[in-house]
Amino acid sequence: TNLTDTHAVLYNMARIRLWVLFFVVSLFDSDAQNLITDEEQAKQWLEEYNSMAEHYYYLTEEANWAYETDITPENQEAQVAASLQKDKFRKEAYDNATMFDVTSFTNQTVIRLLSKIKNIENAALSDQTKLNRLTQLLADMKQIYSTGKVKDGNRDLVFEPDLVTELATGRDYDRLQFIWEGWRGAVGPSLRDKYAEYVQLKNEAIRELGYDDVGAYWRSWYETSTFEADLEALWQEVRPMYLELHAYVRKRLAEYYGDKVDSGGPIPAHLLGNMWAQQWH
Repeated sequence: TNLTDTHAVLYNMARIRLWVLFFVVSLFDSDAQNLITDEEQAKQWLEEYNSMAEHYYYLTEEANWAYETDITPENQEAQVAASLQKDKFRKEAYDNATMFDVTSFTNQTVIRLLSKIKNIENAALSDQTKLNRLTQLLADMKQIYSTGKVKDGNRDLVFEPDLVTELATGRDYDRLQFIWEGWRGAVGPSLRDKYAEYVQLKNEAIRELGYDDVGAYWRSWYETSTFEADLEALWQEVRPMYLELHAYVRKRLAEYYGDKVDSGGPIPAHLLGNMWAQQWH
């Protein structure tokens, strides 16, 4: 039995179990057309959801891992299929979760869980063709991003270990710049149009959940209306220390690279030992 078949079996099991439970729960409501207000029934549904979600997320991550560690057309197909099956499951769960009226619930964990289950991200796209396209775009961009190569004479330098190792250990300014720019030149043009389409479809999915855009959705994770102000306050608190650290690192790099590092300007990112300048080696 292959991974896709396993997903299909588990998906059908999940649908049957969730819908059977939901049907039983609805029978206890005075009018099955009304929202369900019994908190104990919501807890029972959440337990069943959690049991099935564990299977889905495990199998999806298993397919993701297989694809990320061995990027082949077969693994990409399996990864896309797994993601779409999980999205079907999430849509079913969303439909069920929206049938509970939580206004009278007292258990904040139950309220929060139901709210989180209804944030189904890409799966919110009602147009299945668009969802298929969005899922394929993600897989295609991952393939481009992970397999980009830099032409170096007769050699093709792959991202890992070639480029990662040279950036972390190299000290030749021009060589590091060649690697930094070469990798971006290898992947950027191929990603540009796909990424623009991805952003459009991603925003469309998120708007179906009631958010203005993906940024608004991401900020909602922090569950505070003052998130941006809080972040700004935190930045102002650490800013003096960061500027001192930045100036010290810049000074040491200038001692090594000379006038290639502006003593009063930004640090050239390709000198920091990481493709995204996330860690300063």
